[in-house]
This record gives sequence, structure tokens and C-alpha cells, in this order.
Amino acid sequence: MLKTKLQIAVAVLVIAILCLLFYKPNNSQEVKHYYPNFTVNYKKKIGEKEWKHFNYAVSECRIVFKSDTFLQARAGFWEEHGIEPAVGYAAWLFQESRFDGFAVGDQGRAHGYGQIHPPALQEMNKIRKTRGDQRFSHEGIRGRSRERLRFFMRSLHDYTNLCFEKYGKKKSLRAKLNSWNGGCSGGSLQETKYSGGIKSIILQYYERKKAEEEQKRKAGTRACRLSSIEQQFLQNLFFRIL
Repeated sequence: MLKTKLQIAVAVLVIAILCLLFYKPNNSQEVKHYYPNFTVNYKKKIGEKEWKHFNYAVSECRIVFKSDTFLQARAGFWEEHGIEPAVGYAAWLFQESRFDGFAVGDQGRAHGYGQIHPPALQEMNKIRKTRGDQRFSHEGIRGRSRERLRFFMRSLHDYTNLCFEKYGKKKSLRAKLNSWNGGCSGGSLQETKYSGGIKSIILQYYERKKAEEEQKRKAGTRACRLSSIEQQFLQNLFFRIL
């Protein structure tokens, strides 16, 4: 009986020591290296179910980004603002269509993930032709696929660069985002409900991630901490042995 209790005590003690020595908080790379360096007054309301869909959007954008050297070369578009690129693309497309590849808006003129209009689509196809990229018709851009998603993720850069070349727009994040929404000549340099909405989604995403990581850290710490009952059990057992 004494031997059994001793074995239990040693097992508990070894687990506790190993846990304290090797336990590390589950700080994800995303939270450790990315956090927005801006503030925004506008807060977009997003329901819990929508957050699940947004997380799916981030994962899809991440897959496309990791497989695309064109996008990787332009990571600074988001990273200079403390944003993981996949999160930035997802927030932008979530603002546009709730990340719905079949979405139609603006009385039938806006199609797809990024709600593109025919004139802008023509401009994007011209640029894509020079690179040998796949081109889409206005009807064909509707649909859920990673190639369509890739089209919009690349087009954000193509279109904002086009606006800068034509109109000398400042390269602030809000100006770039507003250009996609309002056109090259109509993209506001000021914070708007559109650009503010995108930035709000990004901020809320990182706030939620930070809170989740803190909960995981606390849970991990508690898992490695002996309860008062366990501590008393060990003390009593060792006293009896001695």
C-alpha cells in the first residue's frame, strides 16, 4: 500500500516538475508578430457566426498568399501597418461581399468576392494579359474558387497602383482601400465608412485573438499548478514515509 502511494506521489511530482520546466504559453506566430499600428473610430458590428466565416476567409486567403510569389512580394502593403496579409485581404473582401464569391451588388453591376464593376474588370484584364494571368468575364468572376480569390487579391494591388500612376494618390492604407471602393478619381484620402469598416474588422480580429491567447495561457498555467489538495496530499504522504 505504501509502495503504491509512493509511486502515485512520485508520478504526480514528476508531472508537476516537467510541466513547470517545459510548459510554454501557446503564443501563436500570428499574435506574436502582427498587431495593427493604427486606431479607428468606426466599429463595424460582426456577429459570432460571422466571425466563424471570417476565420474561414482568413484561412483561404492564407493558402492563396502562401502559394503566390506576386502577393508575397507585396506583403508590405499590409505588414507596414502591422497586419498579416491574409487577415488584411480577408477583411477587405468581407467588407465587400461577406466573402461570398457569388455576391451581386450595386443593381447587378458588382460581382464576386471583391464586387468588381465591368470597367474596372476590363482594366484588370488588360494588366493580367501582360503577365499571362487568367482573365475573367464579368459573369465568370462570380463563383467560389481560389483562382477567383487570387484574381481579387492581385487586383487590389494592380488597381491601387494604377490609381497612383494616374492620379498620384497618396499611398496611405485608407487611400488605397477607398480607391477600390470609390474609383481612382473618387477614392477619398480621408477615413470613410468603407476603409474604417475594413480597419475595424482587422482590429477586432486581433483583439479577439489576443483574448483567446490570454485564456489559453491562463488555462495552461492552471493545468501546471498543483491544487492545494494535491499539495497537502504530497506533504502528508512524505511525512508518513519519513
